[in-house]
Amino acid sequence: MNRYKSLILIGLFAVGFTACKTDDLEKDIDALKERVESYEMQVQKLNDEMNIIRALLDGNKTITDYSIEGDKYTLTLSNGETIVLTQGNDGGNYPTIEIGANGNWFIDGNDTGERAEAENGENTQVTPKFEIKNDTWWVSYDGGEIYVDLEKPATGTPEGTSPINDFEVSDDGSEFTFTINGKSYVIPVVKGLICEILNEQESYVVERGKSIDIKVKVAKGDLVRAVVPAEWKATVSNYTDLTNEQELTITVTAPNISSKCVLSVEVTSGVNTASDEVTLRTATTSYYDDYMAGLDIQIGNVTINKFTHPDANFVESSTTLSSGNVYFLKEGLSLTISKIRVSDYLYIIGDKPDSKPILVMGNGVFFALNSDNNSASGLYVKNVIIDGTSNGNYLSNIEGGDDKNVVYDNFIMEDVIFKMAQDKQISYFNHKNSIVKNIYFNSCHFILADGSLDAKVVNIGSTASTAAWNDASLTIQNSVFQSTAENKSVGFKLFVSTNKKGQVFIERNTFANVYPNSAQAYIQNTPDEYSYFRKNVIYGNAAPYDGAANIVSLSANVAAENLNGQNFVDNIVFENAGISWKCFRTNPPTGITNNITVNSGSPFETSDFSSGNFVIKEDYKDYGASQN
Repeated sequence: MNRYKSLILIGLFAVGFTACKTDDLEKDIDALKERVESYEMQVQKLNDEMNIIRALLDGNKTITDYSIEGDKYTLTLSNGETIVLTQGNDGGNYPTIEIGANGNWFIDGNDTGERAEAENGENTQVTPKFEIKNDTWWVSYDGGEIYVDLEKPATGTPEGTSPINDFEVSDDGSEFTFTINGKSYVIPVVKGLICEILNEQESYVVERGKSIDIKVKVAKGDLVRAVVPAEWKATVSNYTDLTNEQELTITVTAPNISSKCVLSVEVTSGVNTASDEVTLRTATTSYYDDYMAGLDIQIGNVTINKFTHPDANFVESSTTLSSGNVYFLKEGLSLTISKIRVSDYLYIIGDKPDSKPILVMGNGVFFALNSDNNSASGLYVKNVIIDGTSNGNYLSNIEGGDDKNVVYDNFIMEDVIFKMAQDKQISYFNHKNSIVKNIYFNSCHFILADGSLDAKVVNIGSTASTAAWNDASLTIQNSVFQSTAENKSVGFKLFVSTNKKGQVFIERNTFANVYPNSAQAYIQNTPDEYSYFRKNVIYGNAAPYDGAANIVSLSANVAAENLNGQNFVDNIVFENAGISWKCFRTNPPTGITNNITVNSGSPFETSDFSSGNFVIKEDYKDYGASQN
């Protein structure tokens, strides 16, 4: 929010310096400044209160110190966290936040499906995190990675209240009492009781049978205990010589099986105990082993495990894949598949991270998103090779009658190698009334057939409903797009979505000898104001076209007044075939330098078109894909 505030104010001050200074302009600036600052205070207040609620639900924190200034209370927790709370609900139009009878978070009366209280022996739970964007409240359940619009106005007459109804400190200063939804909770105040895991990250991955050192801050004289599951080991270093507040080391050793561990460190001083915890898990050598051990498997921004999908299949030989299933494919397997109707969900996961099985998709074979329901989960593919070299058209589409109005949540491809036939496309979505909300490619590798002049990743056809697809988003990150040789090239588009406006997030990818033609662009669409194409490396050595190449070609019939052109200029281009490059084919947004500075030579320390190994030079380490 601070960055958003700064950009707005800088822009307004610039107007003030280039135009007459008027009372109206000053009032506008003051009003906008007050609104932004009000939003910041609302967001900070709500997130601080959610952090206190997390501490109350954990039941393992104390308050080591506090100060009071007016109606503001600054609390320091035993894990080192500092939280500022403000009495009252003035100045906020908050979403209503409750913990339901089923233990889930309820926001504005709706069950989020996210756990507030632990279950199944788990020690951790979700703590919602909030922000305000476009004058509405947004919530994240993964620590701020992905936010969802609650469609709850942050402006207007206050309707909701922040979740903590009241709090007070006891007369002797020994405890704080918090009232949440009419129920009272207490956190004791224990001066000097410290238990702070000094972890640099929220969780750790440990090789099977190997150890890792975790640092913990404690006070001299307190009793320290480390608790881990039975198959893990934790050893606390000698801390008898500690003076005042110092660090001690806990060495945690992983088992030789797939396993997850919550390390809980408990520190006891007199009758009071505080604890802190961190999550560890063994490094993945088999996704199926992880699944069977109850561990989470991440596919893009979606998590599955044995509890969410209890009946996964391990495929060792030829079989028929069908919707409503989770499949793990054995290493070395080459599976020729037929057309698959995805009516709800389909997960396909290669078992061994270092050995991808092959899905062969011949002529007329594709994933058909075709559901009789109003909503469907979608398609999820991880760690496989998709061989489409004999495919005649596309690898996926939406099909079915126009009376079907289906919203597919996801189309996610992660760590997938695509081998494509000439001028073919990964996805062709041309259904009139059905959409995919989230199209996501992460750490993928696209090997495109030489001689292609119109290869595509995602093509949303002209028949597809404009209004519906305006709500869709495309994310492509850490992926490589390449021709098959240093002296060969491919004509190519990332995203074609004619006369539609949507969210496009393209970041840290490598493009090697893949060119859009001068009349079009990588992105044939009008991105919205949050979209970006940044930190990408483009390398050209054998262009299929003469003239210019473009990043974005704005759809002719869609306005781009809110497009932030600065989100499209931070890329590196190395061009050796005489092609000029521009950010926008026509009518670029104001305030940007449309022509792209072209370098000669190569951005790669090493490059191998046959193996797909492209290692970026140290000077450009913050750009391009980092798969190797």
